Amino acid sequence: LNVKGSECSGGMIGVSQYRDTIENCAFNGDVQCQGDYTGGFCASAYLLTISNSQVNSSIIQGGQYTAGAVGCGHTMVLDGNKISCQNISGSRFTAGVIGYANFKESSLTNNIVTCNTLTGKDFTGGVMGSSSADITATNCYASIDQVKGNAYTGGFAGLLTSSSTDINHCGAIAHVEGTQYVGGFAGSSFGTLNNLFAIGDIESTS
Repeated sequence: LNVKGSECSGGMIGVSQYRDTIENCAFNGDVQCQGDYTGGFCASAYLLTISNSQVNSSIIQGGQYTAGAVGCGHTMVLDGNKISCQNISGSRFTAGVIGYANFKESSLTNNIVTCNTLTGKDFTGGVMGSSSADITATNCYASIDQVKGNAYTGGFAGLLTSSSTDINHCGAIAHVEGTQYVGGFAGSSFGTLNNLFAIGDIESTS
């Protein structure tokens, strides 16, 4: 199944309005969006739970807010999901799992991303592009041949702005390229980071 749209394009749901659940599901196909908000599972979501599900794609492509799972999410739970994609490409807020997480608490647990290339602009990361939410991530990993962005680019996250961010037992294996605020794990981060690893080269072109 291949999905093509002009905006808000998702492999399973375009826009999840309130308290939807995706559980034990798989999306096999490509998602290509001409505009913003693109995701392997869902383009944009509020109070969405995704668990024990998979995305298997060759291409996930869009504008701002493009990700392997959810382009932009507000207060979400993602647990035990696997994202496998040859190429994820977008503009600002591009990531392997969620492009942008916003508003109150979100939780990511036991999520794995494998990808050949992940290409964005500002706020690009192997798991998260950017988060202003009080986000908790545990046992989440990204293995990506190349993560390429502009400002705020990281193997795991581009930018984490909340002082309540809590990241534990997570890691990234990636070659990371960006212009400024570039890191093997995160481009820039606030909050608590424990028991993490980052493996790969870092290239800053600024």
